Amino acid sequence: MILRMYGRLQKMPQLLLKDNGKKRYFEKISYFCLVKLKNIDKVKYYGKIIVTVLIVLFANSIQSQTAQQYMAGAKKGDPCSQMFLALCYQEGKGVAKDDSVAVYWLEKSSRQGLAESQVILGNCYREGKGVEKDSVKAFELYEQASWCGASLGLDAMGDSYYYGIGVERDVIRARHYYALAAKKGYKKSKMKYDRIRFAKDDDAVIEF
Repeated sequence: MILRMYGRLQKMPQLLLKDNGKKRYFEKISYFCLVKLKNIDKVKYYGKIIVTVLIVLFANSIQSQTAQQYMAGAKKGDPCSQMFLALCYQEGKGVAKDDSVAVYWLEKSSRQGLAESQVILGNCYREGKGVEKDSVKAFELYEQASWCGASLGLDAMGDSYYYGIGVERDVIRARHYYALAAKKGYKKSKMKYDRIRFAKDDDAVIEF
């Protein structure tokens, strides 16, 4: 058990250990698990704590490197890199949190037809996150995302018609889009479809 714990620690991503100071610190922790903790229960207990501490200590460096990689791809015009970089800015992972910069990269990615970016950008317009709130613009972006049959886009269209986001409420059309997304295996849409299967336009709105 102790050797297995040591082995797991030794398999921590080498990306974290390029710095010699971090490497020595890591080796000391591994030695502590292997030699000092002879009681198996203690190894289990402290092992979980140590791994958690390592993740917290090095998460920022990982996120920073990841954000830099996305930035490199985004500047080359890769739509997926642009979307992931936008998410980094939205969540403040590896970069300073900035919703307006996130919108900038989402706009670039969306113009290249990436459905996921179109939905995320639509959510920004829907919530007024990093951009002026505009439900009609949100609907237009959801509609674009649905054209290629992307389940996220279809689900967002279902939400738009069900809640009346940028368009008049229409439960029948909402069911239609939820059904299309559900057929593609999107579980959330299946759940929504089941809950409003027999609903009418004048029924009370259900919060999903």
